Parts: sequence; structure tokens; C-alpha cells
Amino acid sequence: KTQFTVNVFYNKLSDGIVESTQTGDSANVVIGNETFYVPILQSKNISNGYRLGAAIDLNHQLANYLIFTSNYSYITGEDKTLDKTTKLDQNLTSVHTINFGLTFQYKKYSMYLGGQWNSKRKIKSFHTNTLYANFLDSEGYINFDPTLIVNLNLRINNIWEGFSLFIHAKNFLNKEYYGQTINANWGDPKILQDMRRIDIGLEYSFVK
Repeated sequence: KTQFTVNVFYNKLSDGIVESTQTGDSANVVIGNETFYVPILQSKNISNGYRLGAAIDLNHQLANYLIFTSNYSYITGEDKTLDKTTKLDQNLTSVHTINFGLTFQYKKYSMYLGGQWNSKRKIKSFHTNTLYANFLDSEGYINFDPTLIVNLNLRINNIWEGFSLFIHAKNFLNKEYYGQTINANWGDPKILQDMRRIDIGLEYSFVK
């Protein structure tokens, strides 16, 4: 059994939040034994824009207990902040995204192994004249490499009197990757994202 779906979408945005916007005020920040005089940042609803894209979904049953799922999405558009217009692919957004996974389910046992791949991202940086200028390319952009993150979920339903056990492992391969940035002109502009996270839980169902 195979299911194939295609979606096309358009979104118009208004009053979007722009993070790390300088207010004009500054404050002393103590880090370790040193004190830094840094600008105060806040988020403001000052962005407008649009999103245009498409998504393709494919679900295929490989065997009685095994299902393969996949999704490809493409997105483009732009953001306008005050008098500045920025294309989406230059505003820390991956144009191409691929999700895929395998789901195994047999009686009370289930397992999901899946991943997400994001294409490269980039954004204009204020660090052209700071100690972190080496992060920037020749056009003043800070670039983020494509990433592949793998997740693993295991579950045993009704192991005893309505109790179920689950294990969720996010970033299962412990991939080191960067996906955000600080727009201020101080501090490392690349933010390390979550490494491996494992959640183990026990559920109880009141429904018999």
C-alpha cells in the first residue's frame, strides 16, 4: 500500500517577531572574572513578509509490520523589517528539508527510527569587525552547514496492568550542529543546538 500527496501553500505574514533587536540601552554583564558593557536586546513585532512552498509526502507499507514514511518540502519567500527586505534563504532558513522514517509495530511493541535533513542556512552578521569575523564569508554572511538529525523511539504497550514503557532518543547519533545565531555584535554568533537527549517514561492508562 502506497500513499502519495502533494501540497502547495502560500502564507502572508504580518507583525512577525524579530529577536535580539537592540534597544539603544546597555548594561554591565559579568562573565567569569570579567565585566562586559553590552547592549540590551529585546524582541519586537516589526517584520512582514510571505512564504511560498510545496511539500511532497510518501507513505509506503514495506511489510505487514513495517511502514516507510518520507516528506520533502521546499520553501521560499522574504521578510521585510522596517525598510530592509531579506530573502528567506538569507535569513537563517533551510530552503530544502527532508524527513524520513521507519515504523515497526508488532502486537504491543513499536519502534520508530527517523531523521531530518536540512539544507544549508545563512544570515547577514554584525561580526565583520569583531573577534568572530573569521566565521563570516567574503559577503559578510555566517553560514550553517546542512544537518542530519536522527531520532529513535521505542515503546512497549501494556506491559502490566495498563502500564506502558517508552524511550525517546533525540539526536540519537549525538550530532554536533549549529542552527541559531546571536544578532548582537558581541559573543559567539553560532549557538550549539541540543546534543543527544534520552527520555525514559512510564505511562498508565485509566481506560480499560
